[in-house]
Amino acid sequence: MKSAVAYMRMSTDRQEHSIESQERLINEYAKQNNYLIQHLYIDEGISGRNAEKRPQFLQMIDDSSKKYFEYVLIYDSSRFARNLEQSLVYKSILKKNGVSIVSITEPTLDEDTSLITDALFGAMNEMYSRKLSKNVKRGLEQKALRGEFCAHAPFGYNYDKNLKMLVLNQQEAPVAKYIFSEILKGRTPYSISTEMREKNIRTKNGITLERRRIEYMIKNPVYKGYLRWTSSNGIIVQKSNHEPLISETEFEEIQRIAAQRALRLRRNAKPPEFCNHWLSGIIYCSECNCVYTYVKPREHEGKKARFRCSGQSRGQCSSGISFKVDVLEKQIYAILEEILENDNTHFCLEIPEKSSLKTDYSNDIKKLKQALNRAKEAFLAGLDSITEYGENKKTLLSEIEKLECMQNKNNHNKIDTHCFNAEISDLLALLKSNENPISKREAFRTLVEKVLIEKNTKNITLYFFA
Repeated sequence: MKSAVAYMRMSTDRQEHSIESQERLINEYAKQNNYLIQHLYIDEGISGRNAEKRPQFLQMIDDSSKKYFEYVLIYDSSRFARNLEQSLVYKSILKKNGVSIVSITEPTLDEDTSLITDALFGAMNEMYSRKLSKNVKRGLEQKALRGEFCAHAPFGYNYDKNLKMLVLNQQEAPVAKYIFSEILKGRTPYSISTEMREKNIRTKNGITLERRRIEYMIKNPVYKGYLRWTSSNGIIVQKSNHEPLISETEFEEIQRIAAQRALRLRRNAKPPEFCNHWLSGIIYCSECNCVYTYVKPREHEGKKARFRCSGQSRGQCSSGISFKVDVLEKQIYAILEEILENDNTHFCLEIPEKSSLKTDYSNDIKKLKQALNRAKEAFLAGLDSITEYGENKKTLLSEIEKLECMQNKNNHNKIDTHCFNAEISDLLALLKSNENPISKREAFRTLVEKVLIEKNTKNITLYFFA
């Protein structure tokens, strides 16, 4: 009996023989040709394009050096690899280890002829794999243009194969709604993820709802009733028939909140929950432009908490100014109170204004117009009916019009002094209350971009968002 092992693979396109069928045929061949199969190596649901993603294949290559088998039985050469370079490399390794490959559906050739056929079969398999990949991607893109779901069901939903659409997951949907409601209240993805971890709330696949996953959720239009698909031609966004978890208005408000928070935080800044004070990360030195850092109180030395220029502590700034936290708080309160007590407040106080935070919708508008062109091409090519094209066109034009209105509104945004004073009044009341530091920090950063401390005069200047 000739010592052998069998390698079987079925790729994600699900078009080849099943693992069970391959195993049956290989066993029949082994009995007829006097092979003793000692082990089965199986990679199920894995493409043959990349060997590094096939653990059982790599294990077989490693085991070939142990000399306990002389042959590898495969159904055909495409099961071994669909990448010409990798096919030749790994066949060379097996040959060096004294192991031969036997394809049960392809002719056995002499060594010289096999060199040519291996290269030929490898090239053909790679061409087939590349063509199949393109066809699959093209098919998914057309499904997306028709408003059909093409990916894994997101948190809060299941995919119903019979209805061919997303349906609510009764366990996850209430959690997803809660997450969105908390974001609308001003909570950060980090604080929500902490709560999810403490309550041991996970996805249907057992994955933790950590901060980055929540940040992805709140940007996913699937929750407002749309489907999004990223293709080689760009991003496709289409209206869907599945039940949304939030309204379009709420979704847009969440995007505004997220965009403002991103613009107001320094790159790689710590989440608010890690900050020691509501002024942390927002005070800057006028001399070196470094951030003032919070220095914890040292009660055993009789020193109170204070803010100190981080540039000075690193020897980069000669400012030498530090403020006790309670003193700095009182000065901030005084500035805000003076704004409320004077007419034409921020102009009299000469507090510099920054232009309002704006969301640039031009890129989104461009992508929607591209999707509209693709929908037209799909109709002209006979892939969509006139009814489907009409619905897609109506939805996309509606979205384009909405974003263009928001863009125009941004371009003509002006300061409302009355509203500005009302916001200052609410902010001052919150800062003086017993509310937690995180809420104070979020509220302060809603109006104030930064606090600048002058070196010589110790003057404190607030830069407001208009």
